Amino acid sequence: MEVILEKRGRGRGISSLTAQRPWATRLFKLDGQKLEYYDGTILKGTIATSGCTCVNLDPKDADEKPFPLLLNTGKEKIFLNASSEEVRSKCIEVFNFSADTANWAFEY
Repeated sequence: MEVILEKRGRGRGISSLTAQRPWATRLFKLDGQKLEYYDGTILKGTIATSGCTCVNLDPKDADEKPFPLLLNTGKEKIFLNASSEEVRSKCIEVFNFSADTANWAFEY
């Protein structure tokens, strides 16, 4: 599965001096229980989805983004924003499905 989402930064660098953490558009690629995210063609990070939970998030808890979701790895909470309600719902469904099994096949 590949999807473009906004990801809230961790608050590092100059932008961390502001009250809000910066948001960046990233390409996410999910393969089994490995979720990679890219800035263009540059791999920015990898998230293990095994045991993760993904839920809807209220916009007030995500800088008023319109379609926020939260991916909780147990060690880290990753704030994401989708382009529509349909994309958000599908991401939540697939991310939660991948959290339970490494060898998943999902039709979307």
